[in-house]
Amino acid sequence: MRALFRTLRALLRPPTRLEWSIAGRYLRSRRNSRAASLNTVISIGGVVVGVTALIVVLGVMNGLRNDLRERILVANPHLRILTYGAGLRVDDWRDALATVLKDPDVVAAAPEVITQSIITKGADYAEAINVLGFDPDTGRKSVTSLPQHITQGNLSFRTTRGVAVPKYWHFEVTGLFDTGMFQYDNQFVVMSRETAQRFNGLGDAVSGIAVRVKDPDRAPEVGARLERALRYPYRALDWQTQNQSLFSALQLEKLAMGLIIFFIMVVAAFNIVGTLTMVVADKTREIGILRAMGLTAPAVGRIFLVQGAIIGLVGTMIGLVLGLVVAFVVDKSGWVRIDPSVYFIDHLPIHVEATDALAVVLASVAVAVLATIHPSMTAARLTPVDAIRHE
Repeated sequence: MRALFRTLRALLRPPTRLEWSIAGRYLRSRRNSRAASLNTVISIGGVVVGVTALIVVLGVMNGLRNDLRERILVANPHLRILTYGAGLRVDDWRDALATVLKDPDVVAAAPEVITQSIITKGADYAEAINVLGFDPDTGRKSVTSLPQHITQGNLSFRTTRGVAVPKYWHFEVTGLFDTGMFQYDNQFVVMSRETAQRFNGLGDAVSGIAVRVKDPDRAPEVGARLERALRYPYRALDWQTQNQSLFSALQLEKLAMGLIIFFIMVVAAFNIVGTLTMVVADKTREIGILRAMGLTAPAVGRIFLVQGAIIGLVGTMIGLVLGLVVAFVVDKSGWVRIDPSVYFIDHLPIHVEATDALAVVLASVAVAVLATIHPSMTAARLTPVDAIRHE
C-alpha cells in the first residue's frame, strides 16, 4: 500500500517541458501531422457530450425551479401574516401592518382578503375560483408582481356601475391579467379590499397581511422575526413553506437527472482508459528507448497522465462552451414549447448557475485524470529491456 502511495505521489508531481512535449506528440496522428489522432478526437468527443448534456440538464432544472418561483410569486406575496384559529380573520390589522413595515427587510406590505367562490358568465357552467381582495394598486409599490401582468384595464377597480347584491353578486370586469401560469389565469379573481370584505362578510377585518421582502429566499427568516415582533396569535406563512413539496421534488429530480447524465462522463472516462491503454501498447518500444536514455518510471507515467489531463481539459472546455451556448439559445428562443395546463409554464426555461457549471468542470476533469491512473502506472512499470524486446 505504501508503495502504491509513493507511486501515485511521484505521478502527480508537476510534469516537465519534455514530458509535455512527448505527451502532445502521442496525442497526434502518426504521419508527422499536427492534427489529433482519431482515438484522441473520439475521447475528447465523449467528454464534450457528457459535459454539454450535464450543463443543459442542470440548467433546465434550475430554469424550471426559477420560473415556477417567479410565477408562483406573481399573485402570492413572499410572506403572509395570518392568525391562529379556524378562520382567517385579523381585526387589529392596522397596528400589525405598522409593525411589519418597521422591519428593515420588508419592501412593501398591505392588507388582503382571501376567500373562495364560484363564478359564472351567465351560462350553464360555473367554475370554482380563488378571490383576492387588496387595495387599488398601480404597480409602483405593489406587494406582488401582478400589476406588471395586466393586459387590459388596471387594478384601480373602477366600475361604470354599482355592485348589486341580490341572490348573486354581479361584478363588472374592469381588467384582465396574463401571468403565463394556467393556475392563476384560470382560477384567480381580484377585487378591491373593501368589496372583498363585504363579499366575505368580514366587516372591517381582513384575512391577513401580504408582505414583500428584499430577498425572497430569506422569507422564512424574516417571517420568524415578524412572528417574534407581533407575538401570539400572529403567525407568518412564507412562500417556500407553502410550496415545499413542489420545490423538494424539483431538487430531488435535479439530483437524479444529474447523476444519470454523470454516467455519460463515466463512459467517456472508460473511453479515455481504452485510448491510453492502446497508446501504451503501441508505444511500448519507444517507452523502452526513453527509459534506456535515462527517463525515469514516474516521468513515463506522467506523460500518459498529461495526455488524459489534456483530453479532459479540452473536452471539458469545449463541452462547457457548447452547453452554455445551447442553454442560451434554447432559453431565449423558447423553441421547446410545453403544455402550461400541465407544467404551469408555456416553454422550457434554462438557467445555468455558476456553482453548477463549476461543479461540472471539476467533476469532468477529476474523472478524466482518475481514468489515466491505471494506464499511467502500467506504462511506468515497463522495464527498458522488456519494452525494447516488445513485438
